[in-house]
Amino acid sequence: MNNELQTNLKFIGYARKSSEDNRERQAASLPDQIYIIEGIKAKQNLNVLEVLQESKSAYEKGRPLFEQMLNAIENNEANAIVTWHANRLARNMTDGGRVIDLMDMGKLIEVKTPSRAYRNTPEDKFMLNLEFSLSKKDSDDKSVVVVRGLGKKARDGWRPG
Repeated sequence: MNNELQTNLKFIGYARKSSEDNRERQAASLPDQIYIIEGIKAKQNLNVLEVLQESKSAYEKGRPLFEQMLNAIENNEANAIVTWHANRLARNMTDGGRVIDLMDMGKLIEVKTPSRAYRNTPEDKFMLNLEFSLSKKDSDDKSVVVVRGLGKKARDGWRPG
């Protein structure tokens, strides 16, 4: 990416964990995600306007801070996102589609993660959409496993709940 475009990027950092339960064990806690976002910011000299931290599942739409971030992008207050992993943004197709739509409209220039940057190219949007789809499948698979496990407990005489 050329330096002129890089200096015009206004990032919002986004960190999310799935549960509002602080004891939940996840691959990367909010502090871990913030540490990584701050590291990317420092190493690549990014203009990060703010870093949002949300404790809410992305399986269903309706996350307030995610909405705030997308509204800021729609209103041209920001034009890029930095996050720990694409699956922090969406595990449902509505939210994933909105992110891709913002790229199509030219309002979202880049989604940056530690491993790559997604831009408004057919290949990058395909890969970002694939990440969202894989995240959705992972969530759907977990739902099936939980229901199956609860059914087995009930058959074994446990009282699931």
